[in-house]
Amino acid sequence: MMHEMVRDCSEQGRKSVIYQHRKMLLNQTSGVLTGFGVHHGIRAAGHLPVLSNNVQVSSIWTEGVRSIKNEQWDLHEADLVLVDEAHSMTHDTASKVFKHHLKAGAKLCGFTATPVGLKGHYDAIAVAGVKSELRACGALLEAQVFAPDEPSSKGMIKNENGDYSPKEITGRMMVKTIFGRVYEHWKRLNQFALPAILFAPGVPESRWFVEQFRRKGVTAAHIDAKTSDQERADIMGGSKDGTIRVICNRFVLREGVDAPAVPLYICDNVRLPYRIPSIRGSVTQESSLARARCAPGSWGVSVASRGSERRQGLDARRHQQINSQGA
Repeated sequence: MMHEMVRDCSEQGRKSVIYQHRKMLLNQTSGVLTGFGVHHGIRAAGHLPVLSNNVQVSSIWTEGVRSIKNEQWDLHEADLVLVDEAHSMTHDTASKVFKHHLKAGAKLCGFTATPVGLKGHYDAIAVAGVKSELRACGALLEAQVFAPDEPSSKGMIKNENGDYSPKEITGRMMVKTIFGRVYEHWKRLNQFALPAILFAPGVPESRWFVEQFRRKGVTAAHIDAKTSDQERADIMGGSKDGTIRVICNRFVLREGVDAPAVPLYICDNVRLPYRIPSIRGSVTQESSLARARCAPGSWGVSVASRGSERRQGLDARRHQQINSQGA
């Protein structure tokens, strides 16, 4: 949808910009535009900017520093401003950038599959399609959520987004039995060793999971913000062709990443992976899982904490029924 909007805008002689908040999503968006023949520039650290192009793909963080803070360059004079993963760009930096565009007369449009926490940031929300419609046409998988255990979160403090801090998560979750439980559920729910993504509470823990899976004879790889573009491409390619069974990360694969070959997410389990107790976090994660492209009738599988699911008001009876069916 976004590539059609910026292409139409460019054909009319007008300018547009797409904002991203993660390096992987920025590169992914650039690749999609290139695939559709949309000439564009990239305004982000590590890229040589071509500022003369009508269409730009921009890092919100780079613009915050270079345009707003240091005034190294002017914002792209866009008539149309598109914001991908809009629910993740409600912070001060994004607000300042968008206000500059609006003041200059630009139109602002955000895209998200997680319309939570957007009050005051947009004038209206337009529903382009609901998940039931997308499942019916085969665009999304239906996700089964398994909630085997509930780790205790007593005494843990949430931040303003409703999530626990990585430090608290690590102290509570990383105990001696962790890998045994992760591996046990991975095998039980994934008997054919289909590609999986695991979310750990931190980068060191993610690397540790990779080592433990490898000791079990399971091919695994780690991705974080410092992973080179070529290495990321190789790892994602390995997941697609089956040579890498588990990709471990802390946060970079949480939202918006195209991983069509991955029908299993491991997150938020007993004493394990990164806990995502907020409604926004869980909806985002399971929405990404549902984008996996598998055979008709397939299911996406998310392994989550029973406690965090229940605290969000989800139907525990449905989870119990799913769990009783086995993998």
